[in-house]
Amino acid sequence: MTEHQKFLKQYNCFTYQGKNSINDHQEQEPLYIKLYLDMLKEKLFDKPTELSVWLALKSFGVMKEEVYPTVKDIAKLAMVTDRTVQSTFKILEKKGIIVALPEFDMEKNGLQINNTYHLAPYDKKEKRFVTEKLEYYRKKKDMLIKLLNKEKELGKGGTFPNSQQK
Repeated sequence: MTEHQKFLKQYNCFTYQGKNSINDHQEQEPLYIKLYLDMLKEKLFDKPTELSVWLALKSFGVMKEEVYPTVKDIAKLAMVTDRTVQSTFKILEKKGIIVALPEFDMEKNGLQINNTYHLAPYDKKEKRFVTEKLEYYRKKKDMLIKLLNKEKELGKGGTFPNSQQK
């Protein structure tokens, strides 16, 4: 098993071939993510870091449009720094390719504990990401930011790193 496969196995990533997990693969064929040439030709990614971060993010759930990796794990797989991942997420969110929806521990202290990343599917016929499929999550995130800002104004806490948006 290669180092990459060990890493994916450690984080229970799913394969593309309709298998349930990397364990079902049993080294018969390597894991892969479809990267259509049109994605490159149509310049959907402006910088190599955008592509490498998107590929790393996609590798955590190849057949899924919702993944839960940490920034550190994505950075390791994309071979960039944590800060580069965070700034690239902002770029990919502006393009509508992903939505990072924060999750909070409301039972303990209400602080952010995780992100769920929603990925726009790619339509190979139209040669574009179907960004409108993420509209629900964008609205949910905007509502969450407004709620956190309101709580902050009332002195009830509410910390969210991107709360300056909208």
